[in-house]
Amino acid sequence: MKALEKPFSRFLGTLPFLALLFLAFSCSPDPVAEPSKSAVKPVPTSEDPDETPEATYAVTEVARGAVLHGANGLDIGPDGHLYIASVVGEEIVVMNRSDGTIIERFGKEMGVKGPDDLVFGPDGSLYWTDIIFGEVGRMTPDGVVTKQFVAPGVNPITFSPDGRLFVGLDFLGDGLYELDPNLLDPPRPIIISTPENPFPLGFLNAFDFCTDGFLYGPLFAANLVVKVDVGQAGDPVSTSPFTDGTVQILTDGFSNPASAKFDPKGVLHVLDQTGAVFKVSIKTGEKTLFTTIEPGLDNMVFDTDGTLFMTNNDEGWVAEILPGGQARIISPGGMIAPSGVAVLAGANDGDKVYVGDIYRLRQFNGQTGDQENAYKGYLIPEENPVSLIQPLGLSADGNNLIVASWFSGAVQVWDSQTQEVLEHYALGAPIDAIRFGEGIIVSDLTLGGVLWASDQSMI
Repeated sequence: MKALEKPFSRFLGTLPFLALLFLAFSCSPDPVAEPSKSAVKPVPTSEDPDETPEATYAVTEVARGAVLHGANGLDIGPDGHLYIASVVGEEIVVMNRSDGTIIERFGKEMGVKGPDDLVFGPDGSLYWTDIIFGEVGRMTPDGVVTKQFVAPGVNPITFSPDGRLFVGLDFLGDGLYELDPNLLDPPRPIIISTPENPFPLGFLNAFDFCTDGFLYGPLFAANLVVKVDVGQAGDPVSTSPFTDGTVQILTDGFSNPASAKFDPKGVLHVLDQTGAVFKVSIKTGEKTLFTTIEPGLDNMVFDTDGTLFMTNNDEGWVAEILPGGQARIISPGGMIAPSGVAVLAGANDGDKVYVGDIYRLRQFNGQTGDQENAYKGYLIPEENPVSLIQPLGLSADGNNLIVASWFSGAVQVWDSQTQEVLEHYALGAPIDAIRFGEGIIVSDLTLGGVLWASDQSMI
């Protein structure tokens, strides 16, 4: 087997912040409201003629985001509807695949805590993976829910043609396990982490079985697609990587491959988060570009008639991909979890409203609410030139923005005119940052106070 060489050192330090992000959403209430387009506060009356009345002001909705707080794994249920997992939304959404109507939502009341992927079993039960909590859930057709702890980072999930259940670990762990479909027997490790090799695969993401009996899947961090011999049912528990199942590299040259699925004709399709979707020969590994869609792609599923459905995590949309490669949007995208907001005053073209939305820095027209631009934020910024971090907290800095990201563990000064990073400060978990005099002051969660970005000296 060819060695899997993975430069993970820069990524490892970000894992605690990834966990913190999802836990923050898990511990926060998510109220559902349908606000009016605008609300006006009336001028209060007063019996004192010398008292100045409070000014009247209006609150107007500038922009509204996607219906889903990010769209991740999906499958087609026995009822023909799409079932869509949403990690940030902490829910599984049942959607009419024709018009995007939401039929039902399963959340915490059903034991759903942050699902990243899901699949239906041979008996019609719905299985899902709660990535942060390391749990796999099962909901039977009559609504009985059971759960089993596997390991933090549990993510992709699928059944083999003969009814065996498999899950993999991503981001918070690395490995491959076989589970008892009843979630009673202990998980059977197939490929596991060891102190000598903590990342034996490179984050095996959404995978699928071929009729040849091998499990095919993308390695998100290693930028490869591999096939795995999962071994026979009842094989002894592994004590080191690859002793139970063998891994072969099928093809490489991806950026961040996130899903690999077979169509009904047995053709392997691989999507990359860059927006590219490939067809891959399982005999030669040759890649053929099928289509290019919007970046942020997450997962896909084929219906038995060959209809392809796909999700975009960064934008929160759900689409049917037509035979020619065009996306027919079923549920539109947009902001999925807006946090920071800053306004840069404009002249002829009006004010620009910037919103930090985890994976995107979004620019809106302050008068019309139209989204004018969306800039991708990177968990691991490129170093030459430095790329934008994942935007959360924002503040105005003249014509620039100060971006704070406890997700990325850094603060940046970003030029709104050239889209270049002017300053970059690696910190702990910065929550907010503003310009103060000649420097930048930061509130940082893990460093435990308010400090100067330049040298991390405490204020």
